[in-house]
Amino acid sequence: IRHMSFPVEATLAASATAALLGVLSAPLISSPICAALVFGWIACIGVALTLAAPPVEPPPSEAEYEAHGLGPLPGGAPPAQLYLDLMKRIVLNLCYHEQSHQVVLSRSPDEGRPAPELARTFSLRARVMGEDVSLNTLSMVGLRRLDSLQACISALVAEGIEGDLLEAGCAKGGACIFMRAALRAHGDTKRRVYCCDAFAAPPPPPSSSSSSPPTPRPK
Repeated sequence: IRHMSFPVEATLAASATAALLGVLSAPLISSPICAALVFGWIACIGVALTLAAPPVEPPPSEAEYEAHGLGPLPGGAPPAQLYLDLMKRIVLNLCYHEQSHQVVLSRSPDEGRPAPELARTFSLRARVMGEDVSLNTLSMVGLRRLDSLQACISALVAEGIEGDLLEAGCAKGGACIFMRAALRAHGDTKRRVYCCDAFAAPPPPPSSSSSSPPTPRPK
């Protein structure tokens, strides 16, 4: 199904025309109130279609996917590699990116974006580098950090290093989901994965005028 996009100017013109027709045709209809309601309803539909239809953007090309390490895997790739590749795409919502409503985060003013700004289009590079926050992604760490996380877990299992895994500030838990998937791909079912988050805004820091002394840090 193709997405439909209507210019705002055209919808406003159609709404004004519908309102004018409602006024002119009111004497011709037995119930002027019914006529006004009908044409007002048509105008509301036009406005709703304009607000609900986002601009259609072309999807990233195959060359762009391959440039970011998201090209097709080799035909002889093992099932574990295929499974983890799919998990990364799901956690980062690369499968349905056209539905993303993201905020691009800039960590360097030199790039021309000194403050967070609302993105009108999907950026594959921002999703790969972990520089965007989408409403419908399970993680905002980006593909590069998931690759690093996979390498760390592979090293833990290969070297027999004991211990559980924990993410502090997990948000929606996408990285924790991937950690559990990576352990399962290696056949490790003994480790636990802990998801920790305050799930609320942090308390404000104490003011300088506070009479209570700061809590000393343990040495």
